Amino acid sequence: MMNFLAVRRRHPLAGFLVLALTLGVLGLAYASLSPSDDATAATSTDQSTAVEEGRELFLVGCASCHGLNGQGTDGVAPTLVGVGAAAVDFQVSTGRMPLAYQEAQAQRKPRFYDVEQTAALAAYVASLGPGPAYPNVGSTNAIAHLRDDLFRAGWRLHKTLWGISPAYRGPVLVRGRRLDRPGAVLFNSSRAVELRFPAESASAPRRWRYGPSYTAVRGPGCYGLQVDGATFRYVIVFEAKA
Repeated sequence: MMNFLAVRRRHPLAGFLVLALTLGVLGLAYASLSPSDDATAATSTDQSTAVEEGRELFLVGCASCHGLNGQGTDGVAPTLVGVGAAAVDFQVSTGRMPLAYQEAQAQRKPRFYDVEQTAALAAYVASLGPGPAYPNVGSTNAIAHLRDDLFRAGWRLHKTLWGISPAYRGPVLVRGRRLDRPGAVLFNSSRAVELRFPAESASAPRRWRYGPSYTAVRGPGCYGLQVDGATFRYVIVFEAKA
């Protein structure tokens, strides 16, 4: 399955680390209404059930390549720790996964798992790493390949699809900087200093929120993104290659 950017959450249980780092960016505080205890408990129970069902499906259809705990297998399949549910939803719902055999680029084909099974698999893989906002740069192993990107006024605009889990309805703020030397990360063709996703209405049905965007960088190097929400903050690290 396609690997999302490697992530490190600022929490002692965070498991997938590319570089130990801290972005020198001030966090932005959000005000948010807290759900009722009953609603929180119901959501937690539903999520736990989905994770268990997803694990059963994973052990049968995915573990032979990705490992019993999603840790990956050298030379066969990448780790799924930190991949996030949105990547699984895309890969499985389009039939790209599971693979019948190894190939350079997984092709779209009729799906193997139905909608409920796909959601369960996504919930299980999401439980292996942090979230709830996940960026997809169209590659694996935390690498963004710049060779086909738009080039405008000295910036390379790399297509990035963000997915935000249905479990989180609040706003998301993304900011970034270069890590291996001084440099900025900007967003979209306007080259804004931050990327924002608004909160969902409390009356809206729970669903994945997707946000197509561009991540603008000057060139190859090591970069970090700080992702802030009403209840979380974590750092995503990726490498840009020519």
